[in-house]
Order: sequence, then C-alpha cells, then structure tokens
Amino acid sequence: MAIANQRAVFLMGFMGCGKSYWGQRLATAMNYKFVDLDELIEERQGQSISEIFQQKGEQAFRNYEQAALSHLSQTILNHRKCHQKIVVALGGGTPCFFDNINLINHSGTSIYLKTPVRTLAQRLQQARDERPLIAKLSLTELQHYIEQSLSKRSTYYEQAHHIFNMDQIGEHFIAHYKESLGSK
Repeated sequence: MAIANQRAVFLMGFMGCGKSYWGQRLATAMNYKFVDLDELIEERQGQSISEIFQQKGEQAFRNYEQAALSHLSQTILNHRKCHQKIVVALGGGTPCFFDNINLINHSGTSIYLKTPVRTLAQRLQQARDERPLIAKLSLTELQHYIEQSLSKRSTYYEQAHHIFNMDQIGEHFIAHYKESLGSK
C-alpha cells in the first residue's frame, strides 16, 4: 500500500501490545523523534492517566486524548516540508473514539501491532495497577475484557495502513517495517 506521509508513523493496538516499546526502538532505528500520546496528555494535564480516570472519568480522558491527537496531527500536517520526523505511540483506545482513525490515517502512516489475547493478558496481568480500565480485574476477567474489547476495537485497528502480527514477527518488527517501505 502506498503511504502518503512517511514523516509521521502512528503505532496502534491494544494496551500491552508494545506500542511504546517498539515506538522508541523504531524512532531510534529511523532517526525519528518519539512521542507517547499518553505521556503528552499527562504533561498537558499535569496529572497521570490514572488520576484523570479516577478524578474526571473516561470521557474527560477521551476528550483530552482527542485534543492532544488533533494538535499533534495539525502540527504534523502544517510542517510537512520540515525535516522533523516522528513516531507516535497511541493509547489503546485512541483510534476508536471520535474520528481519530481518519485523523491518524490522514496525518501519517498507521501500523496496527496485532497481538494474541494470551500474550496481552500475560503482559497486562503484571501491570494492572498502572492501567485504570483493568486495575481490579482477575486473570479470567482480564482475558474476557481483552477479548470483548478487541472484538469492538478491531474494526478501527484494521483500518491501519499496515498490520503486523506480532506473534509471528516479534523481534523482527523493525526489519519488517523497513521492508514495507520498499513496497510503496
């Protein structure tokens, strides 16, 4: 698939799929700047994501998320001629609210890091306290939550320019991404 804007790469997928991990590595490998959208929101709001969820609720968080994404996308689109290139790790739900998926796809290259439920559950079980949507779930509840959420979110994730099955390519993600650039 031909990609219109290689200056911005957006990584999407369910929480725990490795967006921040791979985003940092991809940015380093491509000599791009790395931005984690959740960290940007925390910086702008002066609160952690957990605090925003606890004090203001999910809808307020989604509004902040959309505003941060919109601002970031506008900056990217307004500076297409500049040499600044960026990799953005999105929040797990970012593409699924408002018209964010279209904004993401219009602003740059989107990549879905598709990861099996069992892998996500193993990773998230250890980090539940840091993630407001799953903090109080047992392992069984967590697996059920992931399955239900993925069935709803897949429609958005699968609109990405590229889909990488992380259980198949794993540590070779960056090489696979660079190879996909040659096919544009």
